[in-house]
Amino acid sequence: MVGFKKAGYITTSEKYKQGVATTFTLNKKDWKKPGVYMFVSPDEKILKFGESRSLVHRLGVQYVSITNQTNNRIREAIKNKYNQITFYFAETPMVNYKMGEFELEGSLQRELEEACIKKYKELNNGDLPELNFMIK
Repeated sequence: MVGFKKAGYITTSEKYKQGVATTFTLNKKDWKKPGVYMFVSPDEKILKFGESRSLVHRLGVQYVSITNQTNNRIREAIKNKYNQITFYFAETPMVNYKMGEFELEGSLQRELEEACIKKYKELNNGDLPELNFMIK
């Protein structure tokens, strides 16, 4: 997809208790930026879109070590079906907005994630990517 650049891999690994490890190929200065990530299988199938305020925290910490339904299911898919997935990243710019006396700052990662999922569904008969199972 346009705007995404290869950012790294999640692979099976005996190094960590959860059984997966993350390798980043991005420049380290880009690890903590907000944006949308996309998981892609070895046969180039889009598996998941997700958003994060910090790529390194979401992919380098949460998927590797935090236990919850989403992370567990993704780790199981990597360990039992794919062995390795590639992840791509599209950075979202910070937006500043003044609303009356309030100055707001944020990123549009959630909006970009929703747009990516909507486009995927349009191109795939309404189906979601395989690992975007929590979305209705």
